Amino acid sequence: MRQKARFFILNKKEDFGRKKGPDWENGELFWKGNAVSYYSRVFDSLQKGTIWHRISADTVIPNNMICNMTVYSSDLDMVSYGTKVYSVKELLLSDNDDKDIILSGCEMLKCRLEKDFLIGAARGRYMWFKLEIYSSSDNRLRLNKMRIEFSSDSWIKFLPEVYRNDEDGFLERYLGIFQSIYEDNERKIEKSFLTYTAENCDDEFLNWLCSWYCIQGKNLWSLAQLRYILKNAYRIYSLIGTRAVTEEISELYLGEKPLIIEYYQKDDKTLVLPKEVKREQVFINPYVFSVIIKGSNISSAELGNYKKILDSIKPVHMQANIIVTQNKRTDGFVIGSTVLSDDENSREAPVLFEI
Repeated sequence: MRQKARFFILNKKEDFGRKKGPDWENGELFWKGNAVSYYSRVFDSLQKGTIWHRISADTVIPNNMICNMTVYSSDLDMVSYGTKVYSVKELLLSDNDDKDIILSGCEMLKCRLEKDFLIGAARGRYMWFKLEIYSSSDNRLRLNKMRIEFSSDSWIKFLPEVYRNDEDGFLERYLGIFQSIYEDNERKIEKSFLTYTAENCDDEFLNWLCSWYCIQGKNLWSLAQLRYILKNAYRIYSLIGTRAVTEEISELYLGEKPLIIEYYQKDDKTLVLPKEVKREQVFINPYVFSVIIKGSNISSAELGNYKKILDSIKPVHMQANIIVTQNKRTDGFVIGSTVLSDDENSREAPVLFEI
């Protein structure tokens, strides 16, 4: 079986292993300056003759900026120059002015930094790179993530012997394009199950997943709210019609937890109602429970949507009596007024769940 490509992921300042390296801001690495030269840390594949296959970078490069990359590789972590032998790791961290000359024997590839490019010419257990950034103004090179792929074999080994004696390596580099495409697709297939989770699916697929659970009225909810509902759909379905779910969904839509009062609390002497609310507004009959929204900034349209949401999660034999107090937007209703949710307009299709 073909050995899968392995990789390094660089998405933190420490991953680059340099004290005088990139800066860190809002989850992004960036290099700032008109002319910046920077060496990365040494990446060790733990196997001699490793083929450093590909670099993909989630980066933003301004139009007036040039970013060159030099890739180095070697089977040894030491390099000799003249009569001296240097440790590559120590040399990269040093301020030696002859660093470029000393390391020139390990140089494998010079190219522009792109979002995705092949580095098949680089072979050896160790790999590192140098960035050279030139800009006409004080711009930033931003980098969210970099992925360095390597493997111990190439697709060329599956061809007859006559094709493996390619002196300039053109055929191997050519096959590397299709190898990269294949490995990308293979990686997507292996992780495809993640796209079926509320946390990882994209926005378009989220709406489709919601239809699996018959979650309706998707235009009433933000994407974050939909992800929460989808993630907890099984629990909400199993407890639908209970006070706990009514409070949870109400808080999700309103942004605050409402006060829910049931008829059995009529004789509860410890119950304290808001001063705008009278007891006869709350305790109507045993088949009506009251929902008091306090200190809200809700419009009449939002209140209408909330009435429909309540109808989709309340017990079928109950009515929801909505009372809004301390409201700052009184368009369409009066502060402290009572609104029964079970009217002709709210008897349409439910906007949360369609059972």
